[in-house]
Amino acid sequence: MATDGTPGTATIVRLLGQRQLDVRSLVAGDARRDAPIAWIASSDLDDPTPFLSPGHVLLTTGRQLLEREGSADTYVDALVRGGILGLGFATGLHAPEVPSALVDACAAAALPLFEVPLATPFLAIIHWCADLQRDRERWATSAQRAVAAAALAPTGHRAVVRRLATELGAGVALLDSAGRERATSRTAVPPAALAAARETLRSARRTTSTDVTAEGSVTVATLGSGDRSLGCVCIWTRDPLDTAAQSVATVAAAWLEFSLVSAVDATRRLNELEGALAALALEGQADAVGALLLKTGRRLPSEPIVVASAETALARYAMEDALRDTAGDVLWTADGERLLFVVSLAERERLDAFLTRLDATAGVSQPSSWRHAPVAASEAAAALQRAKRTGAATATFERALDGLLGMLDDRDARDAARAQLSPIAAEADGAERLALVRTWFEQDCSWDATARIVGMHRHSVRSRIRAIAEQLQLDADAFADRATLWALLRAADVPRWQRP
Repeated sequence: MATDGTPGTATIVRLLGQRQLDVRSLVAGDARRDAPIAWIASSDLDDPTPFLSPGHVLLTTGRQLLEREGSADTYVDALVRGGILGLGFATGLHAPEVPSALVDACAAAALPLFEVPLATPFLAIIHWCADLQRDRERWATSAQRAVAAAALAPTGHRAVVRRLATELGAGVALLDSAGRERATSRTAVPPAALAAARETLRSARRTTSTDVTAEGSVTVATLGSGDRSLGCVCIWTRDPLDTAAQSVATVAAAWLEFSLVSAVDATRRLNELEGALAALALEGQADAVGALLLKTGRRLPSEPIVVASAETALARYAMEDALRDTAGDVLWTADGERLLFVVSLAERERLDAFLTRLDATAGVSQPSSWRHAPVAASEAAAALQRAKRTGAATATFERALDGLLGMLDDRDARDAARAQLSPIAAEADGAERLALVRTWFEQDCSWDATARIVGMHRHSVRSRIRAIAEQLQLDADAFADRATLWALLRAADVPRWQRP
């Protein structure tokens, strides 16, 4: 029994410590002496490995070795290749002592070898292992129930991590999909073990792996399914987990996954609700939204506020994971492919850091009040378009750059302009015709200057541009219609003229 009352794992080292069995070590061997024993079998076959499995310990009277000289090396080599953990040789029946050739072969292969005296029946050793395994199975059942009970606690995943660590006498850490620690046990997990867990997460594979080193054993189980990673649980122990301990770890991983999925679903529903409230607040209904949030213990970001409009390639769940760790009151909502965030001006630095974590392209409004939140949202959208045009990560609204004309870069304006220009754009030479009009505006509507650039006669330029205007039911000689045509080209982002 362990010091905490937990039944110990059957190992060769523990077997050698059983005084009533009186077995004696002849070759200490390598780490196999500390590995969990799956079963103990006995056989005098020349090659018993077809009837054994990796993790077994073999007992033999050695008759087969005494009958054939020079067979020890071949015999031991077969055991090693079969994954046998160690060999027990009975003395006093066919041989008064363990053959020196067998001792040398085991020493050369670092295979643990121990002597079993005639007074100790093989069955007594097998019963010792079976009794210990039965006690371990009973413990495992009790531990699994304790883990399940912990999963029902309000703290969910944290309670499971603590209970698993207690049951296994291990260091346990729960990492999120980005490799950040979400919950840890009182027993610390070494940095090297955490590094191994993060490397497993980077592989993006659903797996359970164990790595045994001189310092200890690291077991990593990933959580989640498909492309929805929930992170992983990392278990660090001095000795490798036996079958019983592995069953407890497997149950804990299942409960952790259930707890995290439930938490994610609940968080997503809350996010959707708060997103709807944020959308209402940005549409001018901040007073009503503020009253509703107060009933849930939340509040609107205090004035002055700033609004950010952002685009990111990160998956929605990754963005939510990042948002969960952002301090301060943040309201956010999805607007098609964009995300809108509202924070107090005092939280602007936190907002910038968060947008950097998202690897987002964003536009940020000027400081505003909730009363003018709809205007701030439009400013953020205009600034986002400038950030995209210039390749900047973040742009703050400036009236000189993003004022009324900057609103032409809004997605709705772009879609409307492209729809209105679509009959021309769909023609075989439509793109060339629209590019001609853009060049004309860039030359301040000068027929002569445009003609020189495009290589046409000015009358041809005038005729073509007037034809395009008429097709759009506009007058190319009227100022208001010229302004409308320019706005359409600007909003649709028509490419520049390219000489054929």
